[in-house]
Amino acid sequence: RSLKRNLSHSPNANNYNFVIHKLKEFDKEKLVGLYNMFDSIAVEKKLNKIQFADMVISFVQDYNYSLILPEECNPQLYSDNFIQSYLSKGNAVCVPNEPFGLMTPMEVLVTSNADCDSRTLLIYTILSNYGYDLIVLSSEIYGHSLIAINLPYNGRNYYLFENQKFALVETTVRSSPPAYISNEIANMNNWYISLKSK
Repeated sequence: RSLKRNLSHSPNANNYNFVIHKLKEFDKEKLVGLYNMFDSIAVEKKLNKIQFADMVISFVQDYNYSLILPEECNPQLYSDNFIQSYLSKGNAVCVPNEPFGLMTPMEVLVTSNADCDSRTLLIYTILSNYGYDLIVLSSEIYGHSLIAINLPYNGRNYYLFENQKFALVETTVRSSPPAYISNEIANMNNWYISLKSK
């Protein structure tokens, strides 16, 4: 929390890519207990590289959706259509006053609150610890974040980068398989790279 507050006063506070890189770097060494849990499951179940990635992805997809916002949970404060629509629902879950509208990987684990970019950052932090080739993709047009992983999944939705196919993963839908995303967000011209692991 104090790191996020300090970053909000830095000259790079408006640079989203800089901010999520700093948050990942700050938390990556703090997840040793989580890494140990995944390691023990992987050994017990004899998981290969794809199965291990699937375990981590489904672990994060299983969190209930919470909208993380930099201001109060008032739809009138935001111009984004998704935020306005979501907050107008009676069952909306919102965490207000979080710098950058983000939970760090450790905050997600401790509070169980996560929206799309908090989830992609958590998956990125975990799987990059294991040497996976990953990309965090962001879209201002869609107001969304995805993780892309360089593994040979069977599917239809990939992000091409330097002649490599990265399977796109929707993190906010339980059991959503890698390489399948909604057609509504599938135009890759509307996405940019925020983080790259290798």
